Amino acid sequence: METHDILREQSKKLRQIESQLCCINASVTAEAGMNGSKVISGTSPVTGSFQYFVVNASAVVTAILDQSGNSLMTSLSLSGITLAPTMKISVPKGTTISSITLSSGSVIAYNA
Repeated sequence: METHDILREQSKKLRQIESQLCCINASVTAEAGMNGSKVISGTSPVTGSFQYFVVNASAVVTAILDQSGNSLMTSLSLSGITLAPTMKISVPKGTTISSITLSSGSVIAYNA
C-alpha cells in the first residue's frame, strides 16, 4: 500500500472516531446537566425544555406536558403518587418536558 493510500485510510478512520465522539459528548453533556437546570418548587407551572428531573424533596406532580402540550402523567406513571427524594424521572429520546406543575415538594429539572 502506498503512503497516500495509508494516509487516506487513517484520515477516514479518524473522521469516523470524531463522529462517534461527538455523539458521546452530546449524550454526556445532557446527562451531566451541563445544559443547565432549574429548581422547581411551588404550585405554579414552570416552563422550559427539560430532558429529566430529579426529586429534591418529596414531590407530587399534578401536571407535566411534552413539547407538543400533551400530558405525560400516564406514560410516566406519575398520577396519584408521591415521588421520593433522589428519584430521577426522564422522558424518552426525542421527547422533552415543556411544563411541570407540582402540588408539593421540589425537583431539579435539567435542560434538554
